Amino acid sequence: DIIVIATNSQEPVILKSQLAEGTEKLIIDMSVPCNVEAGVKDMAGVDFVGVDELSKIKDETLQMRKAEVPKAQEIIKEHIDEFMGWLQMRKNVPMLKDVKTKLQQLYTLPLSNYNGERVAMYNNNDSEEKIQKIVNTMAIKMRRNDVVGCYFIEAINEFIA
Repeated sequence: DIIVIATNSQEPVILKSQLAEGTEKLIIDMSVPCNVEAGVKDMAGVDFVGVDELSKIKDETLQMRKAEVPKAQEIIKEHIDEFMGWLQMRKNVPMLKDVKTKLQQLYTLPLSNYNGERVAMYNNNDSEEKIQKIVNTMAIKMRRNDVVGCYFIEAINEFIA
């Protein structure tokens, strides 16, 4: 069904007399000079691909791939920008951890009730969830407001101190 020829013969190796008329064949000839008899190319049911056609296909494919390069570069740029944003936010992680620690200390800080007894301000299980929600909200605001001259981080650092 498929014949691939790649010889260095000076004369055709595939002859018209060797092939049955009307049978479906794909003949790929990668030889220079062509190793398929000229009449074979005109036979019914025979698809012939020679070196010239392969070269043309390669050139077309290369042009299509080159046309896609700007799209690929844009995708890469988007991922680099996303990564750089993530990396910039990672610089704030130590400060956010400090805020979380400070909030945990405040939540467990004992207070005096109206009788002068020391009681915990919050003693329920959802305090950790509330603290994490506060820290996440701060991180989101920091990401949105991360501009030169932003005093948000400075204010948080003062709060921690």
